[in-house]
Amino acid sequence: MSYSVLKIDADGRSVERVGFDSPDVPLEWLQSAVGGWIECVPFSLSIGGHDVTYTMVLNEEGKLDHLPINQLASMVYDSPWDFIVGDVVLMSDQHPDYDPRYPDAYEPDLYPFNDHDCDLVVDEINRLADNLP
Repeated sequence: MSYSVLKIDADGRSVERVGFDSPDVPLEWLQSAVGGWIECVPFSLSIGGHDVTYTMVLNEEGKLDHLPINQLASMVYDSPWDFIVGDVVLMSDQHPDYDPRYPDAYEPDLYPFNDHDCDLVVDEINRLADNLP
């Protein structure tokens, strides 16, 4: 099985799928991807008519460092009073091998997506991106 996270660059126009060989994404990689200390914020997307919660990893000091507004990530985050800056990484809080028949098999944490879930999230983000000015 392959594991992927999604990176939305600060230009807010591109979504990059980054693959990993295991469900463990190194902290150092996340810090490098967002350019500093990480902060995790939950967000929801409507997938198949259901709101599904995911995690957006961003630069904790991005606003203090005056990083550029990330329009696509802000649209994904969907907050009327806040916006997202800099490069971000989208992840799941559910292990990619999660099986609902065994709900206690994995603890909630930061995990990459499995291929199927990643495709669904990319499709929804691309739909949102079509509405960018």
